Amino acid sequence: MFSLISSAKRNHIEPTAYLNDLFTRLPETSTDKLTQFLPDHWQPLA
Repeated sequence: MFSLISSAKRNHIEPTAYLNDLFTRLPETSTDKLTQFLPDHWQPLA
């Protein structure tokens, strides 16, 4: 958990928004699309 928060901060992402989105979308995401959740690739849903 700490590394996710630190990575988000390093990428100028608000950690709470990032983690909330990550844990909401992760269960329905296929394994071939997991890289979209890396902090340097992450984009919040519109």
